[in-house]
Amino acid sequence: MTRLLRDQIMIRTRVNNMQAKLFDDALSQLLRRYELNQLTSAEVVQELVQLAQKMREARRRHEALGLSVEEAAFYDAVAGASKFHLSPANRSGVAYSPTWGAPRNPES
Repeated sequence: MTRLLRDQIMIRTRVNNMQAKLFDDALSQLLRRYELNQLTSAEVVQELVQLAQKMREARRRHEALGLSVEEAAFYDAVAGASKFHLSPANRSGVAYSPTWGAPRNPES
């Protein structure tokens, strides 16, 4: 089952890289917890089934949003990039400051 999920994640990488990264991280974390004996085999199977269901729902998410697959992937990439590079406090400042990063005139 793990191999099937990894294959689906690789397919998703071609379409939506951010979703693929999130699902790959979740699968890696789940397998790591199993290796550390924090989960039983039955719990791992249950978690794998839930992860597969989330992947199936994510595949159809763009339809619910009224977006094409490419548009949803673009917005996921923008949201993911801002999540990794800016703290929440700084994100709001970027929205209000179109000259963010430009030198300021000290006389104004």
